[in-house]
Amino acid sequence: MELRSLLSIKKAPGKTPHIPPEVREKLIKKRPEPEGETSYGKLQIWLEKECAIKVSYKVVHDLLHYKLKADLKVPRPQSNKANEEVQASFKKNYVSS
Repeated sequence: MELRSLLSIKKAPGKTPHIPPEVREKLIKKRPEPEGETSYGKLQIWLEKECAIKVSYKVVHDLLHYKLKADLKVPRPQSNKANEEVQASFKKNYVSS
């Protein structure tokens, strides 16, 4: 073996991503849509149906939450029976600041 080949710095190929870059782009475009999915589980199912990629919930969560900094939060629904006057009174009298 030649001395230069021993001294050369080699780069490891690294792990191949579970979700290919072209599918990741589709996922990024789907996320902000109004009818877009609101949970990681639903996105996991969408990936399986639309892109034929079977990945775990953790892979979808890690990609969206940690790498893409996505937030899938949606507001909680309010009850139709809720009385706004009672709520305002409660907030005024019982919630400390």
